[in-house]
Amino acid sequence: MNRLMALTVAGVMFFSLAIVSVQQWGAGASSTMAERILVSQGCAQPCWHGIQPGKTTFQQGLDLLEKDTKNIGHLGNGQQDHIAGPEKNLCWLVLVNPNWHGCASNDEFADGPIQRIDLLPSPTLPMRLGEALTIFGTPVASTVCLTPGAEYAALYFPNDISVITLIDEAAHPALDPNTAVYVVRFDYPSTEPPYRFDTPPWRGFIQWHGQPVC
Repeated sequence: MNRLMALTVAGVMFFSLAIVSVQQWGAGASSTMAERILVSQGCAQPCWHGIQPGKTTFQQGLDLLEKDTKNIGHLGNGQQDHIAGPEKNLCWLVLVNPNWHGCASNDEFADGPIQRIDLLPSPTLPMRLGEALTIFGTPVASTVCLTPGAEYAALYFPNDISVITLIDEAAHPALDPNTAVYVVRFDYPSTEPPYRFDTPPWRGFIQWHGQPVC
């Protein structure tokens, strides 16, 4: 009887500790650095820090970023940053430890609203692909691209948000929740989604099969 009681108590303690552990993990997961940086307050998606692709001008974006001296620094043209292209752009650092990089750009090489915001997590403390689903919900589509020199996987979420990771093993491409995120992208809303019409729907974290869609 004593042994049965001891086993019962031990079992209760085990499951109690398990529940506490899950609750603590959930609390930590709900307030990750990535979530604090990416979740917009009072701003309909696609949007980041009050900047809405397709609406906000570069000057308005600059004004919004300059006001936040606590969290934003090193504002300027982003030619030195490897997430900025030759098009018109504005880049900055998100002042967390370690820093994230950000760039807003316009593909048309002309005046007009910002078309895209790219946020690059630090590889030192990477954001994981699984976190993206916690923050943005279930993707609507996903793809793998295996073009030499541009091997990547992309998850496309509602509201013109996409998350891109780099593929290390092109021979065995996979969508894995532990893969580090390379860039989080907010695209301007359009009548067409920010991916090809033949991009496969989201099928979960899987080993990739079929033709890559770049």
